[in-house]
Amino acid sequence: MQPNLPREGFFMSIILKFGGTSVANTTAINQVVGIIRRTLPKNPVVITSALAHVTNLLLSIAEFRQKVAVEKILRDLKKRHWEVLRSFKPHIQAKIEPLLTEEFLELERLAARLLQKSNVTKKDLDLLASFGERFSSWLLTGALLSQKIPAQRVDSRELVVTDSNFGAAEVDFEKTRRNFARKISPLLRRKIIPVITGFIGRNHKGNTTTLGRGGSDYSAAITAVCLHAKEIQIWKDIPGFMTADPRVVKTARIIPQLSFQEAAELSYFGAKLLHPKTIHPAVAQNIPVRILNTFAPDNPGTIIYGKSSLRQAQADKSLPVMAIAYKKGITIMNISSLRMLGPYGFLEELFRIFAAHRVPIDVVATSEVSVSMTIEDKTYNAGLIGALQKIGMVEVRHGHVILSLVGTGLKNDPRVEAHIFEVFRLAKIPTEMISKGASSINFTCIIEEKFCEKAVRALHSKFF
Repeated sequence: MQPNLPREGFFMSIILKFGGTSVANTTAINQVVGIIRRTLPKNPVVITSALAHVTNLLLSIAEFRQKVAVEKILRDLKKRHWEVLRSFKPHIQAKIEPLLTEEFLELERLAARLLQKSNVTKKDLDLLASFGERFSSWLLTGALLSQKIPAQRVDSRELVVTDSNFGAAEVDFEKTRRNFARKISPLLRRKIIPVITGFIGRNHKGNTTTLGRGGSDYSAAITAVCLHAKEIQIWKDIPGFMTADPRVVKTARIIPQLSFQEAAELSYFGAKLLHPKTIHPAVAQNIPVRILNTFAPDNPGTIIYGKSSLRQAQADKSLPVMAIAYKKGITIMNISSLRMLGPYGFLEELFRIFAAHRVPIDVVATSEVSVSMTIEDKTYNAGLIGALQKIGMVEVRHGHVILSLVGTGLKNDPRVEAHIFEVFRLAKIPTEMISKGASSINFTCIIEEKFCEKAVRALHSKFF
């Protein structure tokens, strides 16, 4: 939980976070520099991801752990980053190259150690993954300096204090806030742009940690909360949230604005524009989040507001469904037991088993003697099944999709559900599970994966 933080002494900056494709190469980085230049009057603070695909390449070092393969990966990484470095003005290149080289030598030493280890730990993987952002932050800083824009690279491990849950670390906001006040505020006072490494932090023992999938988005939200920013801008290679996946629905269109609640639901159920954690710190301080396209910077994108009331007037006058999202790779589990009849405590025991095996549940439906729930295929494991079989009969069905219709207006229009079921009837698409009520802005159903694209197109045609 974030504390209520005082606002005195802050600069009401905007936070600019650039994703991997936005800093993929020299051309893309120059585009980013142009975007940053336009925001100079707004006291920008920059968060950068690793260059596109670099994090996966780094983690493959631990996967292969063969000398020849690792040496090739290191050569490819160095070539790619040095190509950007060579584009800088000579005096800036001379300044950045020794610092980038020092980081790269540390990576080489780590790779050599991993080749000798029989077991690679999560702590090792977090340190390995951190180099992508560490490299890119030096390059973006150099690119800004080459264009005579004052900038200073800041390693977020000097700012973001976390626990030791490697791979998905939780943030100590109070200590992190103090670090931002001490290290970032003086830069802003001097009109120097901080270029901060996304995705990474450091635990109380000084070990490098990462914030999980999409962690650079979360880094932007952490920064915004600690600096009381007036807006977060997340720059990607897409134009914003859309009414459906444009790869499936060619007529999908941009959604100009969403409530935080709508964006959180869409993020969770498959619209992978934002890490869901990004929403929560911003909600606490009511900081708007804007999704923008690096390669079409004049497009307005999607703005996400903290107060659903800002969208409510429009929701009442428009179609109740704002977007359709889906998440593939879903397993349905049915647990049946006569113990559910009458006695309390069965569901508590059931959820305790899932917690013990660290398996999150997406959707739940119950009847008198059975519980149906969905999990992601990747979390399915034999140990979980064995524990569940001790309390009831277990049926497992793979190959499903969570399909969600999201919109603040859903709760106000009773016709929506009739329309959904009519679409499924005409398209001959059976539903396996249905969920509504936990969120008044989300209608969720589970269908077989083979029907996914057909269902999305049919629903989009109906509602849009």
